[in-house]
Amino acid sequence: MVADTVEDSQLTTGRRSEGVFFAARSFIGKSVHGIGVLIATSMLTAIGFPQDARPGEVDPVVVAKLGTAYLPLLGALYLASIGFVAAYRLSRSDHEANLARLSEILNKYADTEVLVEGHTDSTGPRDHNMDLSLRRAQSVTNQLAGHNVLTSRLNMMGYGPDQPVESNTSPAGRQANRRVDLAIYANDKLKKTAEKQAQG
Repeated sequence: MVADTVEDSQLTTGRRSEGVFFAARSFIGKSVHGIGVLIATSMLTAIGFPQDARPGEVDPVVVAKLGTAYLPLLGALYLASIGFVAAYRLSRSDHEANLARLSEILNKYADTEVLVEGHTDSTGPRDHNMDLSLRRAQSVTNQLAGHNVLTSRLNMMGYGPDQPVESNTSPAGRQANRRVDLAIYANDKLKKTAEKQAQG
């Protein structure tokens, strides 16, 4: 989701802001963790859950209170999660529309080449991830070619898990690392033109 949001933001504003988005996500993650600890502590204190309790030694009444407090809270969090997912407005069709807009820009500046970089998280065998990252790059390359970007301008690389943008120790981090990046650079013709202009 974050990668799609970064892509949509770039197309809307014309600026690369992935650092801001990933920093915000990291901050929100830490904030949610802190709030969760606060809520759990407050809930256990409110129901009188004993400290240093051992299994089988907690009063059944306290256990019943815990369930009464925990289950509605859990249900509310699940409903909130469903609401956030339902409100997430970037769909597959939006992603394809973004690629179409990107293709228009690439076709406008024909003296550039594109490096399509596929990435994965660190889950699973390395050989599998290297192949998967290349297939991800191939998929985007095919979509760009389908929008009339010359295949001679498109180069692919699969980096597997070697270039993570987040830690692979969390589900959110692994999701962020499963991505495709695009690097746009001048071809030889444009470089020679720039050199001539620099020489006067």
